[in-house]
Amino acid sequence: MIQVVEEEMRWKRIIQNDLESMPMAYVVFWSAISVGVSTDLTRTLLLVYTTARIGHTIVYSQSLPRARMLFWIVGVACIVVGAVASVLAALTD
Repeated sequence: MIQVVEEEMRWKRIIQNDLESMPMAYVVFWSAISVGVSTDLTRTLLLVYTTARIGHTIVYSQSLPRARMLFWIVGVACIVVGAVASVLAALTD
């Protein structure tokens, strides 16, 4: 019974983590598209971010904290690169 409760709590944390990360990423990537950041860069960032979030969910569900941290860092890096590219594109336009 304790394992079932722990598993349920883990999935609640996974969902909460997604709800904290994804909206910000969507705003950043939408901004990148809106201000004319390179299509190839935006597409690559979205693909890598999505892959990282899927990987994050998988390793989080398997209790692999180091792998989870790696996927999280990759996802955050995509958001940061997208945000910087958006600001630079907006300033040079």
